[in-house]
Amino acid sequence: MEVLVKRKDFKVSTDVFHKICREFKSELKDAKKDIEKLNEIDYQYNNKIVYLDKLLETIDGYMEKETVEQETKNLMVAYYGNPVVTIELCLMALMKGQMINLVIDDMCLGVNKLIVELYKELLKEYKIFDVVSFSNYESKEVIEENKNYFDKMFFLGDKNLYNICKHISGTTSIEYIPYNIIDIYCEDEDFYDLAREIFNYCFENSVESEIYEDMSFDEVVDIFNNYGENYCSIILTKNKELAERFKKEVNSKFVYANENPFKDENLRIPEFF
Repeated sequence: MEVLVKRKDFKVSTDVFHKICREFKSELKDAKKDIEKLNEIDYQYNNKIVYLDKLLETIDGYMEKETVEQETKNLMVAYYGNPVVTIELCLMALMKGQMINLVIDDMCLGVNKLIVELYKELLKEYKIFDVVSFSNYESKEVIEENKNYFDKMFFLGDKNLYNICKHISGTTSIEYIPYNIIDIYCEDEDFYDLAREIFNYCFENSVESEIYEDMSFDEVVDIFNNYGENYCSIILTKNKELAERFKKEVNSKFVYANENPFKDENLRIPEFF
């Protein structure tokens, strides 16, 4: 596991931050063929690909933002490995002067490694060193061995990994951040096609999703509340009573009944550090 072992204060001006964003975008455009090749390899392992346009759009979202002065901390963020999230985390950390150790859960490993390598080389041109690391998750024991280097550990949308690591002993704070997961309950068979359309849209936009069907209402609510990601849940049903109960009883951050789950831009990363 690659870990930043020495905390150091650093800050970048808003002007420099915008320059890095522009150059990062240019580097990714130049790496288009490499990204396409790595996509082919990554797809063989986890059936996920990333679209270059999505990566570039993510950078565009930071082109007008201003940097923030705050105390530098050495943070660990574990997540599934969506490359769009990788870019967001890199730029969010730079914008706020935070050191960040990225730990992915075996998704899009090739594209993620390329993104971080390009980013680190770009930072070197601005004399910014050792503020981002990247690793693929190995085991709870490896994280526990390195926990004292981190001021805080976040698990972003990866509840499985959080449940594995949440009992790591010590004083380092551990927090789960629900994000980027949509649970779809198809209560009526007439909505099967719609459920799969939502699932396919999620796939195309690097959003994790799962369809639950042929299950009772109470069983699904129990699964969502006790074992789900508690981020975004939707029911597709003709039963108005079940729709209202779903909104009241499901504890996810975003809950929808026969509605567009993407309408509130809930797929943006919350600014949690």
